[in-house]
Parts: sequence; structure tokens; C-alpha cells
Amino acid sequence: GSYFPFTLYIGHEIVKHYCDYLGILDSKTWLSSEYFKTAKRLTKSIQMRKNIISLFHSNKSQPTIEEIKINDDKLLVKKKIDGLSMIYSVKIYEEIKDCFSGLSIKNFQAHQWASAICDVCHKKRYHVKVTKKSYVQNIGFTQKECKDKIFKLLSNPKKCNNISFGYDPEFTVGEKNLNKIIYDQKENKLILKQSIDELLKNYLENNKLNDNIFIDYIEFLNISPLDKDFYFGITIPNFNRNIITKIFLYCLEENINYDSVVFCLVDDGSDYDIMKLIKEHLNFKLKFIVIKMK
Repeated sequence: GSYFPFTLYIGHEIVKHYCDYLGILDSKTWLSSEYFKTAKRLTKSIQMRKNIISLFHSNKSQPTIEEIKINDDKLLVKKKIDGLSMIYSVKIYEEIKDCFSGLSIKNFQAHQWASAICDVCHKKRYHVKVTKKSYVQNIGFTQKECKDKIFKLLSNPKKCNNISFGYDPEFTVGEKNLNKIIYDQKENKLILKQSIDELLKNYLENNKLNDNIFIDYIEFLNISPLDKDFYFGITIPNFNRNIITKIFLYCLEENINYDSVVFCLVDDGSDYDIMKLIKEHLNFKLKFIVIKMK
């Protein structure tokens, strides 16, 4: 959508008040049932004040600096990692958040946000690490085998536990769905950021949205605005991916058995009702904050 990757910034600015660790998941992914258990184990074992981790290993174009082992987990230290899956502390987020706006990126190319985050980490002598085994898979690709599985899943979603997309560390990233933000000049981006900051501050203080040109609504599902003790807060960007989003929701329903996570889904003005989609296709016990952009 037109606001991406500012949608990541907006989601983080809301959900950072509800959790210990922030993260990103793309809505065109399929998660292993071990995703959050592994993520929590790693955050307990790694000094997260100086590390960003990813449970998605597939980008062969980025060389491995070092392979390490922490307890039973094999990790690869990388110079760059893909933005499909990231986890970091709230403190690190405060240091990298301008990357989601393009304000800290050369020529303000906001679509380079993931690369920019890695650059900031290296300048600060932080590390970016990926699990050697992937616990999340990109399903936004055109491989026939995966297409067949997707159609099978859609025809009978209750059997999705029997469908494996595979978590192959050699899997290559499919087409990128990163859209440039509509604001190309630094001045406009600063105005946008300031306006959104003011809007979100007012919302957090008063629990309501005033008339604005950015956000349509913020809804809480299975969570009270006062419930702020989650371990993970995961922001999910979404824009006009009706079928893919259904698959993602089925995956969460079937595979996520970890309670201390709140998902913040930021919909960038899709032409369908994202709240209706969630309620119809997710018999959820999961906690959601849903932000709909105008």
C-alpha cells in the first residue's frame, strides 16, 4: 500500500507499549508451530540489547560471517537479513525506527528499510543473526508445488496441519512486495512522521482517534487496552492480499500455541474488510490489535 513501510512504524508505535520484544512478520508467510517457542528460547539466551534475530534463513545472496551454536540452536551471523521475520528489543527499535520512514536512509528510499536496519546495527556494533533452520516460510512465490498446496488448503482449511510447505534453509526468497512510500521528499516524510506521532500519542492518552487523514480505526480483539504484559508484540503489514491473508490466519489458528504474543495487523487501505476477514476465517484465541489505514 501507499504508506508501507510506515505501516510498520505505526504498528510498532502502538504495540511497543504492550510487550517486551517487538517483531515483524509478513502476511505472506507460513509459520512453524515452533516459531515462538524458539524465538523466546533465543531471546533468553542471546544478549538482545545488542542483537537482532530472524527465524527466516533463505537469502543466499547474503554471505555468512560466522556460524555459532547457542545451546542446541545453530545461528548464522549475517551482514544483512531479510525483513520477512525480525525480532528485537524495544530499546533497539527506538534506535532503528527512522528506517521505517526512509528518514535515515540515503536518498530517502524507504523500500530499503530492512537493509538500513542492518546498516544501523553494524555502525553500533550490534549483530544480526538468523537461525540456520528456518521456522517461517515465504509463500508469496509462484512455484507450482506450493500453488497446488495453497489451493488444497483453501479447499479444505481444516486439514492445514497435514500440509507442509517445508522449512528449507536453502529456499530462496520470492518476489519482493515492497512498495515505495508515496512521500519522496524528506520534508514531507518529516511532516508525515510528526503528524502520525501526534495522532498516536493522543490515541494512547485518550483511547480514541480524532478525525485524521491517516488511520480509519484501531480495534482490539481478545485483548484489553490495559493488558500490557505480553512477551512478543508482532507487527504484520497487510495490503490487498485476500487469499494470502486467509492462509496466514489459518496458519496462526492451527500452529500458534503460544499465549504471550499480541499481533498488530496494520492494513494499508485494502479494498476488503480486514476485520470481517479475521472474524470469519479465524476461530481465534489469539490477541489482535487491528489498525486500518485510510
